[in-house]
Amino acid sequence: MSSTATDDSAGNCIQINTTTPWGITRLRVHPTVSAIPAEAFRHCENLRDVELPEGLLEIGESAFAYCYSLANVNLLRSILS
Repeated sequence: MSSTATDDSAGNCIQINTTTPWGITRLRVHPTVSAIPAEAFRHCENLRDVELPEGLLEIGESAFAYCYSLANVNLLRSILS
């Protein structure tokens, strides 16, 4: 079972499996997270920056759909799907 807790740039924990705060602008995914579920950050229209950890294996379908402000995402070789 993969972990789904994330950590925003201010160090605040966000549980992906619950309602994501739509107003977030930066996101740092915690190093223990191995998968981001489908539609996890869908419609986070103010999200600009996403930092993904080494070891992240999967980003679910439409995980960042409609994130119109998204400008920076570091993509990793470890991502399989």
